Amino acid sequence: GGSDNQYSGTSPFAYSETGPSSITDVDNTIHRGAYVKLQLPKRIRLSHVIQKDSDPASRVPGVVAILGSNNGTDWTFLKEITGMSATEPIQQLNVNSAGYYNHYAYLVKNIALRETRV
Repeated sequence: GGSDNQYSGTSPFAYSETGPSSITDVDNTIHRGAYVKLQLPKRIRLSHVIQKDSDPASRVPGVVAILGSNNGTDWTFLKEITGMSATEPIQQLNVNSAGYYNHYAYLVKNIALRETRV
């Protein structure tokens, strides 16, 4: 099934309903945000992604969606990851895909709020 989750008011990304800042999966769910697509020469089962942030204090993703495809057009939603730390520059994001794909998309839905201490 699909739901059309809107950005929160703190999202840094501008988007349009069908513009290049969204990917619609095979269940017709629209995933909005900035993304990177990777095409591989062979299909693999993705177990995890290592995320390395150059400035973790200000630009850590708050919500990430991982999608897979075998043709670059029909995308299968694999996992949504939340709770990334704004204090850890390197993090392992476990995906544990059941299927094998040769295209993957890493889509950042929003940026985590930075914790401030007084």
